[in-house]
Amino acid sequence: MVSLSNHERDRFRLHPPGRRASTDQIASCRVAELFGRQWTAAELLQRVGDVSQLGGARLVTFAEGPEAGVVAAEVRTGSGLAFTVLPGRGMDLGFAEYRGTPLCWRSPTGEVAAAFYEPGGEGWLRGFSGGLMATCGLTTAGWPSTDEGQALPLHGRASYLPARNVYADGAWEGDEYVMWVHGRTREAVVYG
Repeated sequence: MVSLSNHERDRFRLHPPGRRASTDQIASCRVAELFGRQWTAAELLQRVGDVSQLGGARLVTFAEGPEAGVVAAEVRTGSGLAFTVLPGRGMDLGFAEYRGTPLCWRSPTGEVAAAFYEPGGEGWLRGFSGGLMATCGLTTAGWPSTDEGQALPLHGRASYLPARNVYADGAWEGDEYVMWVHGRTREAVVYG
């Protein structure tokens, strides 16, 4: 089991201080303590060519198999926490690790692209990759059922919705480097 100290927990926040969490802001991290000591931005930048050498957030796109086209944001804090946000899959949190120790269970499906979503019955499971957080809902969560005559699939389609307005970035705030991944998902139906 991996446990984080209070100091390390303060470095990983689901939303920046003073802002409430929303579907618009999924992850924000702060990094300034590395290798067992505090650093100023100037001290770090004197020793590295680019801050990405220590940590950062960047967008990537998977290129082959059922994962082809899935957009992902890789986030590395520099203090050992690394995780993947999946804008191509409802802003779910995929793989996550802390100092090389996995923090999540992973299925053999991989990050299946939204185009392969199977709404019938238990088809949701054919693209469920596991991970740190998978969206179940928004219109339904749980086993397939019928509600007021409408067939509802396993967990709904929110996890298969690609996000819009996606970006991953980072910036210095004083001596702390703050990283974030932003995206917006919407589950809608005409006349629904």
